[in-house]
Parts: sequence; C-alpha cells; structure tokens
Amino acid sequence: MLRVAIVGCGWAGKWHAIAVERHTSAEVCAVVDAEASKAGALSADHAVPSFRSLNDLLESSVIVDAVSICTMPMDHVPLSLTAVRAGKHVFCEKPLARDTHESDALVRALEGSEVTFGVNFNQRHSPLLRSLYDTLQSEGGAHVIHVGMHQQGPRHISERVNEYYLLTDSCCHIIDTMVYLNGPIEEVHAMGARVNSSIVSDVAVNVRFFDGSLGSFEHSFVGASKGQHPFHILDVTTEKARHVLHNLYDGLSTFAHEEEQGVSSTLSVFEDRSYGDSIVRSVHSWIDHVERNEEPETGLEVSMHNVNVVSACIESIETGRAVRTAGAAGNWRIE
Repeated sequence: MLRVAIVGCGWAGKWHAIAVERHTSAEVCAVVDAEASKAGALSADHAVPSFRSLNDLLESSVIVDAVSICTMPMDHVPLSLTAVRAGKHVFCEKPLARDTHESDALVRALEGSEVTFGVNFNQRHSPLLRSLYDTLQSEGGAHVIHVGMHQQGPRHISERVNEYYLLTDSCCHIIDTMVYLNGPIEEVHAMGARVNSSIVSDVAVNVRFFDGSLGSFEHSFVGASKGQHPFHILDVTTEKARHVLHNLYDGLSTFAHEEEQGVSSTLSVFEDRSYGDSIVRSVHSWIDHVERNEEPETGLEVSMHNVNVVSACIESIETGRAVRTAGAAGNWRIE
C-alpha cells in the first residue's frame, strides 16, 4: 500500500486526497498545510495526522512513501526538492516551475534518483480527449490544431501573481493538451495584451510542431465568474475529418470530410463528467507508474518541455519575434 501525504489542503489538495483514497493500492497517510484550519479540515476528512510543514512531517514517526504537492506554484520546486532528497516519490501540481532556471536544481536532484516524479497535467485525462488521441493516431496526426480557454482570473500583480501568470499558471494546461495530441512544439510566436489589467490578461500564440504541422491557442482571463463554463474548446483538423471537443467533458463532434452530417459523442450517463474526475484519473495514472517503477506519462521530460514552451512564449511577447523552444536545440525533446 503506497502511503501518500497531501501537501497543500486547498481545492486541488482535496481532490488529490479523494483520488488517493479511491485507488486500491494507496492511502492518505498525512496532510500538510501552513494554515492550520485547512490542514485540520482535510485531516478530519481522512482521519490522518496534520502538519504545518513538509519538514515537520518528514521528521515525525509517520511512514511516508510519496507526497502529492498541491501548493501554489512558487513552492513547487522547493517542496519537490525536499521530498526527492528524502527519497519520496512526488506528484506535483502544474506547473512544475514558472521558468527553467527555477527547476535546474530539481533536474539535478532527480538525476540517478529512484524517485518516480510526475506533474498533474490532468486535462489530458479527459476520456473524450483520450478517445480523440486514438483517433488522431489512426488518421495520421493533425494538420492544424487550435485550443481556446476562457476563465475568470486575477488582473493585478500580487504575492502569488506575477506579470505572466496567465501563461505560467494557466496556459501550461493548453500547451500540455496540444503536446499530448500532436507531439512537442518547436517554435512559438506569441502576442499578449493587458486589457484593464496590470498583468497579461490575454494571449494569442501560433505554434509549429516538430513534425511540421501547425497550431494556435488563445487564453483570456475574461470569462464566466461562476463555474467557468464553458471555458475550453479544442478544434483539430486531420486528413480525414475535423474534430471539436467541447469543455473537455461535454461532447466530441466529428465532421468527416466525405460526409454531409457530423457525429457527436458524449460520455455515458454512468460516467463522471466533472473536472475533478480528470484529476482522479491523473493521480491514479501516477500511482500505477509508481507501482510499476516506470516513468509517469507526465514525468520530468514532458514537464520541462512545457516550462520551455512557456518561457519561449514570454520571450516572444517581449521581443515581438518567433522563438524556438529549448527542445529545438536538442534539450528535453520528446521522441
């Protein structure tokens, strides 16, 4: 039984804890949060001890095999480093880091380590998106792929929000979805706007994949204030059809080039259709890989490529030029 500690007891931490408890080979062994009220509430939900810091937990008598890090992004690398150096498996919320320099020490710590390290890019675990992936493989990949995401978000710099928060903390999901479906990104050309905002509130990005196909994505912090719905649309054109995925879980429409009518697919009424379901599936995938002692689907290489693409987008916004990703120079390229 894998004993997992949840570090960070907010919304994401609650879902990670639910996911761990639903897995037949794992259990929550402790929770950690600097805010005693949050730690206490999640501790009570799962009948496990709570701690104010990861170091306090590691110095205690509680047996811990792995940690699930669900804190704010600025704490991801420091907490991951602490866990890795203690020999604990790690599943970290996205993004791994906000820039490549921040993650250098973690990369070095993981070299030669027996730790199974993964990052929670849960959107790729939507069942409809997984089905679309299989379809793209059978149709020879994408010609063009576009993703749009709109949600209510912060507009001003704070202790937790930087100038490029939209890209570093939110667009990382879009980038992972595109890479999952169509492979690594070679080049980006990005534009950003600050509309009634002191941070970048809107971005539009053109991308070129390593296989030569093209894509684009746009994201805005102007969206529904309740439920963030609908907040996500994915549009892919292949040699055989155009596929449109609505809100990750709402439905997949396929328009075959040789047919006059489109076809829509939805999940069974007996399947969970919540965003939380994608987190549960993502956590379970990581636990399964820990059990098999295998590199997770969203391990260090995938996560570093994501950070590199975000960094390239920021550089493109600042310079007004197209920017090749670090993968284009042979670093963190996904085969």
